[in-house]
Amino acid sequence: MNTSNELPSTNHPTTSAEPNVDFKKISSPIKKNEKGRFVGKRQKLMIVNLYKPKKQQQPGMKYKELMASISADSGIGMRKVIQTISEYKNTGECKSPNKTKIRPTIIDKIDDFNKNAIRQKIHGFWFRNEIPSIKKIVQAINDDPDLPNLPSTSLRRVLKELNF
Repeated sequence: MNTSNELPSTNHPTTSAEPNVDFKKISSPIKKNEKGRFVGKRQKLMIVNLYKPKKQQQPGMKYKELMASISADSGIGMRKVIQTISEYKNTGECKSPNKTKIRPTIIDKIDDFNKNAIRQKIHGFWFRNEIPSIKKIVQAINDDPDLPNLPSTSLRRVLKELNF
């Protein structure tokens, strides 16, 4: 009997990875980042973590070749890899992308002159004793070459801004 607190030894193989294993053959295929998709903080950290050991293992490798290699390994475009590495070198960290785009609305695109012209078109209907409908207003605005062409949904937003 074993009276000590030691566990009996087993001859099972260890689960540690062997250093001579080529992980590219074992791992799943690289999923490329779609064009126009944001590269998040984790992907940026992955790029930096690929960059550090490659730079140490191959110090004589040219910069463009190194970036192309990281791009091929990560599935992220070469331009974004270069931007991420330079961001990391300059700031020492990787930031999350700003995912919200500030897009100008139709109200921001139309200036005060055009808003007043639209207002006058609507008042012109009332002076002619016609009831202005969206269809009539859109037709009148789109027929005027000085005013921008507006779809009815955008016109509704402008009219709401003009308090009609």
